[in-house]
Amino acid sequence: MKKIKVLFDIGGDSSWIGGIYYLRNILFEVGINPNIKNKCKPIIVCSSEFSHLFEAFSEFADIREYRKGDHIGRLRCLLSAVIQTDYIYYYNRYKFDPFNLFKRKAIYWIPDFQELYYPEFFTEEQLRRREHRAKSVENENGPLVLSSKKCLTDYFSRYYKPQDKVFVINFVSAIEDEIRSITPEDIRATLEKYRLKSGNYYMVSNQFWQHKNHLVVFNALKELSNLPFNQKIVFTGELKDYRNPDYYNSLTDVIEQKSVAKNISILGFISRKEQLSLMIGARAIIQPSLFEGWGTVVEDAKVLDKTILLSDIPVHREQMNEHCILFNPNDASALAELIYQNSQEERNDDIEKGISDMYKRAHEYSISFEKLL
Repeated sequence: MKKIKVLFDIGGDSSWIGGIYYLRNILFEVGINPNIKNKCKPIIVCSSEFSHLFEAFSEFADIREYRKGDHIGRLRCLLSAVIQTDYIYYYNRYKFDPFNLFKRKAIYWIPDFQELYYPEFFTEEQLRRREHRAKSVENENGPLVLSSKKCLTDYFSRYYKPQDKVFVINFVSAIEDEIRSITPEDIRATLEKYRLKSGNYYMVSNQFWQHKNHLVVFNALKELSNLPFNQKIVFTGELKDYRNPDYYNSLTDVIEQKSVAKNISILGFISRKEQLSLMIGARAIIQPSLFEGWGTVVEDAKVLDKTILLSDIPVHREQMNEHCILFNPNDASALAELIYQNSQEERNDDIEKGISDMYKRAHEYSISFEKLL
């Protein structure tokens, strides 16, 4: 039987690393479902910077690599792949769209509809682009992939596409290989590098984008300054918001207050290995975001079997497991109380249980992709 060839173009850079990990996680679900592997042959086009993330898929996928920063090489890879493929897994249309040139089809993906709730976080041009993207998908015949039931509700509140053309495909964080490659020595070295003690810090692992809501954590630390709380909160992620370049600078007055500064470490963008090492050593993960499509940080934490202090938004209610504790993302006092309560408790993480659950959920989620094919 001739397989359907689907092109996954792994574009982007560290400013939106979540999108790259998203595509990796979807491909992981493709690879663990034998019914999909019998029908589908992924073609992966990626930069040498990220090719290591996809090496494990070489058994069932065709991986084509170009040198980091080689735009001509990337175009050559895309064109050679387009000639041989049937569909592309789209996020954004290209200005020069090789799929239109070769009359190919698309599987569309829209991560979220944040602009419907927080238009103030976008420029007018960005809002126009998001509206144009959704409208163009609405008018196309190809299937649309959304990452959560909340995204599905948001889509149908404003746009229309036949029900049988829209698929909710959740994803897991496929990080077993990374976790198993991290040794106790790696964790010790990373903790020593950042002057941290295992179990004596919390972690917020988000880019410093406005909707990620770091401010509620800083304000919670002000409240905690009145209590016997001597643990750190560690922040990782890019310090620049591409939509609001001055956002991080707007937080410095709060960050530099003595009641906040003494309990925080802001590390910026670090390697995935260091990030996971720090997550393993953390007492708990804090995810304060005001909006998500389907949060990768939550999925990471679930695989690591971590306690998660989680903002109470609809998509997090979809994602949460028994180790998640919800809080109002606009209530710093409530978050401070949760952090303090958690700091007094003992809990042992069971990573093997988290990995086993990851495989179970990945296979369940892959069935939606199977139906799409």
